[in-house]
Amino acid sequence: MRSILLVFSILLSPFSFGLNLDLGSSDPDCLLAFQMSPAFTPDDAVNPGRLREDLRYRYLVGDLNTAARAADGSLHCRGVTEQNPDLALLTELTDPAVRANFEAQVGRYIEGPYQKSPITKHNGKRYCIGQTLNACVLVKSSWGKWSARLVARFLTSSKNPPNGVNGLPRDTANPNRAAYSPLNYIASKSWDRRPYTPEDAARDTLLGGGRSSIAEWTSPKSGNKLEMPNYLYFRGQGFEYEEGNGLHEKMGAEGSELLNFIGAPVSLGCVRLNRFASKFLRWFAPRGARFFTRLDAELYWRSPPPPPK
Repeated sequence: MRSILLVFSILLSPFSFGLNLDLGSSDPDCLLAFQMSPAFTPDDAVNPGRLREDLRYRYLVGDLNTAARAADGSLHCRGVTEQNPDLALLTELTDPAVRANFEAQVGRYIEGPYQKSPITKHNGKRYCIGQTLNACVLVKSSWGKWSARLVARFLTSSKNPPNGVNGLPRDTANPNRAAYSPLNYIASKSWDRRPYTPEDAARDTLLGGGRSSIAEWTSPKSGNKLEMPNYLYFRGQGFEYEEGNGLHEKMGAEGSELLNFIGAPVSLGCVRLNRFASKFLRWFAPRGARFFTRLDAELYWRSPPPPPK
């Protein structure tokens, strides 16, 4: 089995922190970043940007596999159970002004947590559900060890397999390249149609920068422009990959239908999220945050795997 970790980061850390990770107190969704090949360490999850210390330890993990292998070797779709944000892990919420901004711009949009069955049907098609986007933070204990803690787990949808069924996604313009780089960083953060207040501007400054404008995608077929709310644009580092992808809320053209099959790889390239998830991640993740993503060729299915012969 060959596993691919996509790492959304500014750079591989040019210095070593030597973080000593306590596996027993860490969450499996967040440990994925350090248990795959290539071998990354907790040091690689630290944002090298000039940020307040507690914000530098936030990172994202995308587990984009939809299938798992049973003991008998057969494949089955995994399904997803979301976990809404654990606010106790957001240290800045002790500040009443920050808490008020969070509730006004994020908390009031809360939805879910959703639980999706392993297989869902939409317009006569069956989709294999299992993709998650996980918000994580490294927390230091009083005895000096670090824990990789899960802040939130959300449904997500990444790029279609090349044949529409299974296999790792490819660059549309150059099929010899992978769709995603194994090493990326969040380069910019855009907004949506919410009012952008002075408090939001102050928070963007605190988290390394952000835009008050809405990112748009232009359809190559129709020329129509569609908004991509809360677009977190990521770029690769040191690998060939498909340019122009980001994390964002589902677009207007998808509407409520996306909820029927989110959790399966159905996008054109970007990593799609539900409304609340996109708003939370826009608020949570600093610019330059690292984002580790797991893809295994034999476990990346849009349609359910066939039963064993």
